[in-house]
Amino acid sequence: MQSTSEQLRTSRTSDESEPVVLVVGGSQGIGRSIGLAYARRGARVVAVARTASVLASLAEDAAAAGLTMGTLAADISEDGAPEQVVDAVVDTHGRLDNVVYAAATTRRKPSLTVPPSDFVDGLHVNATAAFLTAQAAARRMVDTGGGSIVTIGSLNGMRGMAGTAMYSAAKGALVSMARCLAVEWAPLGVRVNVIVPGFIETEAPGKAFRDPTIRAEMLARIPMGSFGTPDDIAEAAYFLGSPSARYVTGQTLVIDGGAAA
Repeated sequence: MQSTSEQLRTSRTSDESEPVVLVVGGSQGIGRSIGLAYARRGARVVAVARTASVLASLAEDAAAAGLTMGTLAADISEDGAPEQVVDAVVDTHGRLDNVVYAAATTRRKPSLTVPPSDFVDGLHVNATAAFLTAQAAARRMVDTGGGSIVTIGSLNGMRGMAGTAMYSAAKGALVSMARCLAVEWAPLGVRVNVIVPGFIETEAPGKAFRDPTIRAEMLARIPMGSFGTPDDIAEAAYFLGSPSARYVTGQTLVIDGGAAA
């Protein structure tokens, strides 16, 4: 990963005391907003995603706002990728303080006909790679006094929804996994939490948000009467990774305007 290390070196800042933050799935949507929220506060951020061109656009937008954003093009679901990504960040910045895992795939299909490969591959991206990233990060965090790991869950992991068995199973697994890791890693100084977003409208809205009928149905289920924004999730992610949340671990924070209440 020599080219990756070179790419990350360009993201160094002058203040080496600022926290180092890895955002997996950080090029678009919620992950993008989380990375920018950290960068605005001076953190050394590395955003990871599969598509180099989208990452380049993120870096340009950050620079236009006077921010520095490191990027790394990698498929986190590939064998060995979580360890390689974490090692590249630590090799460049000397430490890793916060990890946010926002990578995901949905593949909504009827459960009677969903191909086994779709189920297995989806679980790998949404849950297995999240664990492997957390594991690799925690091993390095132990050397520098601990850190914070946040995964991005979903309301699908808390209730039944037709055609989403794989996605719901994986997102539900993140909640149980965080509780176990929080208990196991608390003595090591590593905190693990989950954020569960509700109906969040991103810069590239999905089909449901573009369909007037479905959009109205979703909005009717939100007591606060409006969709959330990626920044709503980003501010919570920043809090969970900050010293202000030093006593928070093993928790699931639902941010949905009351939809699941």
